[in-house]
Order: sequence, then C-alpha cells, then structure tokens
Amino acid sequence: MKASVLEGSPEGSDLLAAMQADEASAYLVRNDAGLVESVIFAEDVARALNARG
Repeated sequence: MKASVLEGSPEGSDLLAAMQADEASAYLVRNDAGLVESVIFAEDVARALNARG
C-alpha cells in the first residue's frame, strides 16, 4: 500500500486534485504543526463519489 502526505485540510476539488497529482491508496493528513491528524483512503473517496452518482 502506498501512502502519501497531504498538508492542511484538503476538501472537495482541492482534495481530488491532490489525489490525482499523487495517486496512492491512503493519504496522511498533517496539520500545521506537522502532526498526522487523519487518514483518507482512496477507496472510501471513490465509494462516496460513486454513491453520489
């Protein structure tokens, strides 16, 4: 599994652009202090987008 790091709080089109720029299975989201505060799984994002139609 490849993981990449995202900075800040990416959402919406910014999140999708970051995911397309660096394709990975998981994304570690770091806050301004450099601490990982969440993990976003590409599979979960794809599932949510497919559910919306």
